[in-house]
Amino acid sequence: MTTVDTLIAGQGLAGSLLAWHLVECGASVLVVDSPLPGAPGAAAAGVLNPITGPRLVMGREVPEMLATAAHTYGAIERATGVALYRQMPLRRLVAGDDELARWRRRQDDAFYRPWLGELSPAGSHQPPLADNHGSFLIHGAGIVDTAQLLNSLRSWLIAGDRLRHATLDAADVSVGAGNIRWQDIRARHLVFCEGYRVTRNPWFNWLPITPSRGESMIVHLPGAPESEVIHRRQTLVPLGGGRFRLGATWGRGQTSPVPTTAGRQQLLDGLSRLLHPVPPARVLAHHAGVRPGCRHGPLYGLHPDEPGLAVMSGMASRGALYAPLISRRLAHGLLTHPDTLPELESWRSSTRLARHS
Repeated sequence: MTTVDTLIAGQGLAGSLLAWHLVECGASVLVVDSPLPGAPGAAAAGVLNPITGPRLVMGREVPEMLATAAHTYGAIERATGVALYRQMPLRRLVAGDDELARWRRRQDDAFYRPWLGELSPAGSHQPPLADNHGSFLIHGAGIVDTAQLLNSLRSWLIAGDRLRHATLDAADVSVGAGNIRWQDIRARHLVFCEGYRVTRNPWFNWLPITPSRGESMIVHLPGAPESEVIHRRQTLVPLGGGRFRLGATWGRGQTSPVPTTAGRQQLLDGLSRLLHPVPPARVLAHHAGVRPGCRHGPLYGLHPDEPGLAVMSGMASRGALYAPLISRRLAHGLLTHPDTLPELESWRSSTRLARHS
């Protein structure tokens, strides 16, 4: 029997970064993973955008999230020798008069002011953008290569004998006082980082997680701007050499990992909202991934009845921004301060009420 501090189910963004922070704290870790189709990292744009949505919203914790992400990704780069993260300004194209009015209101808010750039008049940028109502920069944004990040952390886990290629079925887990057992492993904690599949987990299937499929593409766009991320509903992320990641679509409740013709066309049609004129686009790759979403934000913490079991999910399309801070908090809570972790009991109670109403 092998004993570890923490057993982690899933080597996606959540599981990988949780393992990183636990090892940083001196804990012993084993990650159990069997790559499955539909992993959200396959389609993720990897954009860290402080201000999002039609209402131009920035959560109060976003500055801490950005700082933690930069620190975490930088540390992983130094440990693995692989370039993963870079800060890059994000240019948001104004959608209309309502959005322009919101930008003006945010400019008057001291919390938002450092993050919002000045308005650029329509037609003031080369190469040409579809900026009929102007555009503005969002400062503090960045991009992380999520696929390379997961590959690098997988190699790091393998080198430390911290990864087992297998499927961890919750039905095979034995939960006892003070320890968890699975196969030949005994652990203090088992953390489920299964993405949307946590909805099938008998321990946590009451969490309000909704899957959504996102599709993205790698496209070659000669002459398109490469110094900024361009955003208006869709996002164009420069990858270098005239290559860009274009994404992403949003299919609420959809769990198929297969890219679709409709998704491809939606993405290509969206280019006209970003560039004018649209240069000839050559599709180099087309990906789909299923994201675990929760309208209340990321969900993480201990099982209400079994404190040896924990979960981390619900980051939707913002995992690159959320995961470093959330995984660090979960790691510290598991090891030293469980009282700091969010209570999950209310979600189970609300689910029971909904089922009986």
